[in-house]
Amino acid sequence: MTMAVCFRCGGLKFGAFTACPACMHRPRNDDELAQSLALSDHNLDSDALDRMSERIRSGESVPVDPTLRLQMLRALDGEPGVRGWLDMANSPREKYPPAIDVVRDFWRLMNTNDFGRVAEVLSEKFVLEWPQSRERIRGAERFARMNAEYPGAGPWSFTINRIVGAKDTAVTVVTVTDGVTTAVAVSFFIVREGKITKLIEYWPEPYPAPAHRSHLVEPLE
Repeated sequence: MTMAVCFRCGGLKFGAFTACPACMHRPRNDDELAQSLALSDHNLDSDALDRMSERIRSGESVPVDPTLRLQMLRALDGEPGVRGWLDMANSPREKYPPAIDVVRDFWRLMNTNDFGRVAEVLSEKFVLEWPQSRERIRGAERFARMNAEYPGAGPWSFTINRIVGAKDTAVTVVTVTDGVTTAVAVSFFIVREGKITKLIEYWPEPYPAPAHRSHLVEPLE
């Protein structure tokens, strides 16, 4: 077995049980080990792996069929060293996922448009701040209502253009669209014990390039 798809971000990696080089997530329990094995060339050919990668990258949830899950768990019982991977993932220093994992989950859940589900990754003390409009929202319930009640032409999609992070912080640049209106959000996350405690968000708008510096710049494609 050499190639696998990360079930968190859709990135390709070598080995089903290794940390994903894109999001750094590593399987942490039997369900995640089984899902990782199912999304590997142990179970899928290279074309199917590519399709799965695209589906996950687009924000789609890819659950494992219960029968296949059982097959994968049985296969794990015959794989020497697998429990060692699990012990390492659950060591004290790995007790909580890194912020970048949590934030990827946040945007994955936002893409479902079932905004109540986003509470899965929000702290009980979650706070959202919009400095540009000088507004603050407290709590997952109000956050979900705000998103559900926001006027839109259709379902909202959220595409991560860039994500960087450290242990307890992450920053994303995300394109948001309902098929008619498109905007970009720059979001700063603080994560504690695997939950988002604070989100500070900016919504920059494009503007015409000033003429006074036209001789010094070139247009972006």
